[in-house]
Amino acid sequence: MRVRIVVLVLSQVAGIWEPMLRTDDVTIIRTALTATVVKEPLPQVILVSRTLPSCGAASDAAAKAGCHGLPLALEFSRAIPIPPLTIPRIIQASAGDVRSVFEVPPDAVGLELQKRFSGASAIVQVTAPLFETRNTATLCVVLSCGGTCGKGWLLRFALQGGRWMILQNQQLWVRN
Repeated sequence: MRVRIVVLVLSQVAGIWEPMLRTDDVTIIRTALTATVVKEPLPQVILVSRTLPSCGAASDAAAKAGCHGLPLALEFSRAIPIPPLTIPRIIQASAGDVRSVFEVPPDAVGLELQKRFSGASAIVQVTAPLFETRNTATLCVVLSCGGTCGKGWLLRFALQGGRWMILQNQQLWVRN
């Protein structure tokens, strides 16, 4: 027991420890993606395998307003790895693999995405659930299908009868 505690403390101090999503977090993420992205008429979507972090140290509203279209009231402090999820039409990929798609000229990004990811036509990112209480959480989903195309959702969840249920599914923005 003593060895495990020392390893955990040393890894945190050294900066090599990375936070992990809990079972409830993963359940909420899976439910949110099923309620939003899976319902979109897209053949396949790439899920970036890390949660969206906050906009950083930006303190003014204008700087944060352009941050993924997320509400200013929500502060998500770090990007956390998302474990493998099995959701129809959603392919998980590392942030590096997704970022490499954008190394081509802007007008070729869509074709590059389809070529590298078996016909995928959009990229989706999620925040880690933000728990207001032990039984309520909020999550944002951002879908990008090009520089001029995308959607953003804010979902509120409550734990009811041992299951995470969506209380509110609000579409924040749409770009066609």
